[in-house]
Amino acid sequence: MKEISTNVLIGRNNFAKRITLPSIIILVVTVVGPLGFLLYSSFFDWNLTVPAPPRFAWFYNFGLVFKD
Repeated sequence: MKEISTNVLIGRNNFAKRITLPSIIILVVTVVGPLGFLLYSSFFDWNLTVPAPPRFAWFYNFGLVFKD
């Protein structure tokens, strides 16, 4: 019984370690990415018709596609 319980605990710990880093990265990309872009555009492009800098060009184009 002890072996089974320790295996379960080890498995849970490994699962937790595996899941946290990717989830944190995904969270940062999905939440901080767009928010950062909006902040960046509001601070540096007061007029949103000005083309976005090359770093954010893909995001800007993606937004333009769904603007209609």
